[in-house]
Amino acid sequence: MAAGLLDQALAAASNVDFVTADGLLAEATAIAPGNKRLSEASERIAQFKVRRVNDLIERAELALKARDRQRAETLRVDLRAPGLEPARVEDLATRVSNAAIYASYQPGEKFADAFDDRSGDGPNMVVIPIGEFLMGSADNEPQRQANEGPQRLVRIERPFALAKTEITVAQFRKFITATKHVTDAEQGNESSVYDNKTGRITRQGGVTWKNDYLGGRAKSGDPVIHVSWNDAQAYADWLATITGHRYRLPSEAEFEYALRAGTTTPYWWGEGSPEAVVGNLTGEGDRSRTKRSWTKAFPRYRDGYWGPAPVGQFTPNPFGLFDLGSNVTEWVEDCWHANFLRAPETGEAWVNRGCTGRTLKGGSWGSSPEDVRSAFRMGVAADTRSARIGFRVARDMAP
Repeated sequence: MAAGLLDQALAAASNVDFVTADGLLAEATAIAPGNKRLSEASERIAQFKVRRVNDLIERAELALKARDRQRAETLRVDLRAPGLEPARVEDLATRVSNAAIYASYQPGEKFADAFDDRSGDGPNMVVIPIGEFLMGSADNEPQRQANEGPQRLVRIERPFALAKTEITVAQFRKFITATKHVTDAEQGNESSVYDNKTGRITRQGGVTWKNDYLGGRAKSGDPVIHVSWNDAQAYADWLATITGHRYRLPSEAEFEYALRAGTTTPYWWGEGSPEAVVGNLTGEGDRSRTKRSWTKAFPRYRDGYWGPAPVGQFTPNPFGLFDLGSNVTEWVEDCWHANFLRAPETGEAWVNRGCTGRTLKGGSWGSSPEDVRSAFRMGVAADTRSARIGFRVARDMAP
């Protein structure tokens, strides 16, 4: 009788009916615990289960790769069937759940959207995990500014991706070529550049997005500078149109959340001077072409650059983002507000109709150490342009 039960158990397992197979195996064990075929049948049923799990996971992986969330979810449910207890199911379940949240992508995943006309691709993007963080600075943080408070808990509920680097000169050139956009620097026929003779930022005529921090010709891989908030917004609008996806400037909360990347210290790398080269900062060991040094600088630090560095030259932060909080200060979508009273608590941009002041976040190649802190923020006119200001874009990831 036990032999017959074992045969039925194996037949059920071969038809992926593991509930019946396990029941028949238990019944056979109770009747004839010493039967020599028990261990063999048990091992074969376990092999059937492993094959079934591997098959389902492989098909689910292919579905996720093809951005087919519904198919992946169906396969995930199949993996939850009674009798299957695979160690890898929980990981797959998490990734299927993430795919539903992040429009079929995973947190930390990198991608670039193709242009609808197939003429190129958008910036490389990184999917940022949703979560919450303390925005602003604590009352006792050294060099704290009044506009960085009150510190508050902000929930990042809207899934988004952020450009891995600042927008480059080459990327901005594509936008200009396609749209014939005339930047504020071109309309005003001037921007701010670094003067090697005086060591100061000064206004200079004829400087546009095509120029570097000295007013010379910019290189394609450099972050585009001499661009206003208006220009950055126009680029994001064009990118949304040409890709069919919701591109925009990041909100101030999203920028600081991504910059901190889970940290609560004044800088994303910790306290004080970095122990390793983490970005293009004002280092005590850096020198200009005319051998100038910084009046205010990070002690014992040298990154080898005076002026913007080509994008992506340094260590990314824990979210996989380069140059965030260094190299160039960046535009965010928000209107400027002198404090966080009545600010949104869910990460969206704080915008008032008709506002003319906009917000800058993150330090630059010429920022003093206190202005590189994660909480640092500055308000300027929307048409401001400078050798220290650039931008990157965000993209909504909600399905």
